[in-house]
Amino acid sequence: MTPAWLEILTACIVTCILLMAVHWAPWGATVKDSLPVQMLLRCLAFVLPASYLFCIWQEWIALAAVWACLVVSVVMGAILLSIDKSLEMGERLDAAEREAKKLRPEVGNGKTGRGA
Repeated sequence: MTPAWLEILTACIVTCILLMAVHWAPWGATVKDSLPVQMLLRCLAFVLPASYLFCIWQEWIALAAVWACLVVSVVMGAILLSIDKSLEMGERLDAAEREAKKLRPEVGNGKTGRGA
């Protein structure tokens, strides 16, 4: 095997070890249950070994491209997550208002809600 193949094999082994660590690490439940954190850690499990290869091969443009794509994807993921949370909160508020209207006595029509 040529040295490049050994370097690639080493990077693949490191990727597997990082993915096993992300999957089985005894971290708190908040990290294990958090999808954005899981996605970021899995992306890093790929990007870190790939970055190592690009550094030893002196492929600086490829290294910059990979990290630029990672940063953009993390920022976009955070934006999308914020939008989803905002939409979900709006739906919850609408549902709460509908339920409150059902339970609230109709004061405007002369009804007091006490059987009058």
